[in-house]
Amino acid sequence: MDGSQILQMLEGGDRRSVGRAAEVAELVKADPVRVGALIAGMEGDDPVVRMRAADALEKATRERPEWLAGYEERLLSLMAAQPQQEVAWHLAQLAGRLELTDAQQARLVERLEAYLNHKSRIVRVHALEALTGLAERDERWLPQAWKRVNEGLDADSPAVRARCRKLVRRLSRLLEREEGEDGT
Repeated sequence: MDGSQILQMLEGGDRRSVGRAAEVAELVKADPVRVGALIAGMEGDDPVVRMRAADALEKATRERPEWLAGYEERLLSLMAAQPQQEVAWHLAQLAGRLELTDAQQARLVERLEAYLNHKSRIVRVHALEALTGLAERDERWLPQAWKRVNEGLDADSPAVRARCRKLVRRLSRLLEREEGEDGT
C-alpha cells in the first residue's frame, strides 16, 4: 500500500470523527516508511485528512519516536504554519519525541509559546506538556517551563489548571534533583 492509498483511508466525513486513523497507525507501525505519507497528509489541503494524519502519526510513534528522525524540520515548519487546532495539539505531542539541535529547540520553544495563547485548551495543555518534557531533557529550558506552568495554575480553564498541578510536581522533582546535585 503506497502513501496515496494510506491518505485515501483518512478521507471523508468531518472533523468530529477520527475515521480510520487507528487502522492507519497500525499500518504505519507495520511499515514505518509510511511515516512520510502521514506528514505529507498533514501538509495537505484537506482539513479532515490533516487531522487524521496527525492523529495516526501520534499513535504510530508513541513507542517508536525514532521513526520521526529526518522529519524534524518539516514538523517544526508545520507547527509554525498550521493553525488547525486538531493538528496543533498532535504536533505539540509529537514535539516531545523529536531529537532536536539547539537551534531547533529554540524554534520549538517559540512555537510552544505561541501555542500557549491558542484558543484551544487542548493545544495549550499539550504545549505545556511539551515544554515540561523539553525541560526534563535539557535543563536550559527549566526556568521557562517553570514560569509557564506556574502561570497556567491561574488559567481560566479547569483542565489547564489540573494539568499544570501535575506538571508542577514533575518540574519540582527536577528542581530538587538539580539542587541535590549542586549540593545546596
